[in-house]
Amino acid sequence: MGGCITSAIVVDFGGRTTVDVQRGFISVQRLFPRAADIATWRGLRQPCVLTWFCQHCDRRCFSAHCVQCFIPASPPAEGKLAFSRCCLSCITSPNRSWYNLESRYCLDLCDFFWGGAILKSKVGYSTVYAILGILLGALALLNYLFPLNHMPSPDGPHSVGFRSFEVTNPEPIGVSGIDYSDSAKIRLDIWYPADGVSGYERKGWINNDPIIFEGFEVMTGYPKALFEHLYKVRTNSFIGAPPLRDSSSWPIVILLLGWSSISELHTSLAESLASSGYLVVGIEHPGACAVVTFSDGSVYYFLGNDLLDGLLEGTRENKLRLLSEYLSRDIDYVIEFLKEMNEDPHSDFFERLNMEGIGLYGHSGGGCVAIRYSLSNEGVPMVLADPTLEGFTIEELGSGLSNPVLLMTSSEWESGVNGRFLSKISEASAKQNYYLSISGMRHVDFAMVRNLSPLTYFFGETGKFMNSKDAMNRLDSAVKFFFDSILFGRSVEELFKLSDSVPEFSLSKY
Repeated sequence: MGGCITSAIVVDFGGRTTVDVQRGFISVQRLFPRAADIATWRGLRQPCVLTWFCQHCDRRCFSAHCVQCFIPASPPAEGKLAFSRCCLSCITSPNRSWYNLESRYCLDLCDFFWGGAILKSKVGYSTVYAILGILLGALALLNYLFPLNHMPSPDGPHSVGFRSFEVTNPEPIGVSGIDYSDSAKIRLDIWYPADGVSGYERKGWINNDPIIFEGFEVMTGYPKALFEHLYKVRTNSFIGAPPLRDSSSWPIVILLLGWSSISELHTSLAESLASSGYLVVGIEHPGACAVVTFSDGSVYYFLGNDLLDGLLEGTRENKLRLLSEYLSRDIDYVIEFLKEMNEDPHSDFFERLNMEGIGLYGHSGGGCVAIRYSLSNEGVPMVLADPTLEGFTIEELGSGLSNPVLLMTSSEWESGVNGRFLSKISEASAKQNYYLSISGMRHVDFAMVRNLSPLTYFFGETGKFMNSKDAMNRLDSAVKFFFDSILFGRSVEELFKLSDSVPEFSLSKY
């Protein structure tokens, strides 16, 4: 019972009484409007009705009228309280209790409260610590499994707006051998510099849609319960905010997603670019993404290998060639849509876009699509993050990678077939290209998979580099500095300075 009380003082300040009780785990301090209103303590079954005495020395400790000391039972009578020196001297003695002679009820001052429950001192501190430890451990586990890793604020000077559009797909692919009909629509997610975001809803990272979480479950193999909290993750984008109105026009960066991804998995990059004066477009093609939903209620899940298996007979390389050619048409559909929006006087984006400044960002299969598009569109700048190079001849790769390119690769990508293809490409190129190798990264790290669940690192699916809180910002900055050098005409030295400051980065020209 020893050691709980450090002080217990009741002092009258001209009609306002301060009660200060400090214990091992709690500190309670209340001001009362009058001297007779004493702090209420839970756990006692009856109020005191007579004068109180100190059990240790049997001397009077309170001089007062009948008062309501602990339990609200009846309106308190007005009175004045004061501790005698006896209580101040003996309150720290081994016997720390106050005793009511009439009610024969003893209040043990070592009783304390936690979470509304009374934990008696006889339970022992070790048991209490064990209970607290278990509860804190459970909270830590929940925080680990369901983290709210809010998006860091982008570095650019502008606020960011967000809108979604549905674009017509005029030539849906026909796939034999599987029960699938390609959609006649493509979904676009657009981030842009915004003005006056006050009053507009801040976008959650992943839409609160059970269908999306089911798609993640199919894609990752993890239960959807691990993802259902992600809509609470705050981004820096505001839905429907008005575009920024100034004299500048915005270059365009089109995000070509890895197969089974969704555009929200590149939110950090999109916000970084949009806040710096770019319009960013994420293309979601049904069947190639984890899940795509449309306003009419239609839903399309990722087809995976079923899509390749259902294509015409041929080698895997031929099927990848056919698929990349088909998906690269989406880029032309999107550019045409943006052009119409830029020329429409009734559009919020009227004359806001620089249609001559368009760049492509492609991750994994999206990188394959970007290279395929570049073969017939010379000069288009590209950032290729672990691109799939199967389906191309060496001559095609040499031609496609002669466009302005920043090639970003993980250790995983370099050790596979893609690395062997790259080693055969001539170093002679029409444009100055850059090769950024990043150690400690896995292929999926370019798509914010680490932010979906920490279990991805626990099971070795994401790399150690992404454990750094600045990792995503550094990847985004590398992309932005490259596009700035091409589309804004700025110095590429910022990219080299970044590489020098990050131990995991190794930047070279090729």
